[in-house]
Amino acid sequence: EFAERLWGSKSNFEKFVALHQVYFPVWKFTGHIKLSYGYITEGGDKKIPVYDRFFLGGINSVRGFRYGTISPVDPETGERIGGTRMAYVQVENRFPISKSVFLYGVVFFDAGTVWTKDDGFKTSEIKKSVGFGFRWLSPIGPLRFEWGFNIDRKPGEDKSNFNFQIGGFF
Repeated sequence: EFAERLWGSKSNFEKFVALHQVYFPVWKFTGHIKLSYGYITEGGDKKIPVYDRFFLGGINSVRGFRYGTISPVDPETGERIGGTRMAYVQVENRFPISKSVFLYGVVFFDAGTVWTKDDGFKTSEIKKSVGFGFRWLSPIGPLRFEWGFNIDRKPGEDKSNFNFQIGGFF
């Protein structure tokens, strides 16, 4: 993404996101690894708006956390302000439960974090979760039901998070 004031934007930044996915056979199962990294560079004197920053959590990043809850926090207000850097990995194994109705199970491990250029990357801030779920290629379309559990729960964090999605699995 590229925002430039010359083109009518109120902001000035460049946002890069890399995503890599690999599927591979594991006996009669399907392994899947998804890696993503992103960063934002500020341009000019304008700060990056909060809605353009990175937030993780939820079914497409770290499933043991609610969407948007993995983020730096403003020390004065306690509000989540997003970061200018992010990285996460999802490792999962999918297995058939009932091929006749296209029902599959999944077990997973996720890890990720968000940070700012000023604060720097801290391994102690990496959030990790494990969990399980079901995927059904239903007559109305693909459905995902997944429950992730926070491995290293800190004060104020949820123990687990249930995720649901209708639509593609990618």
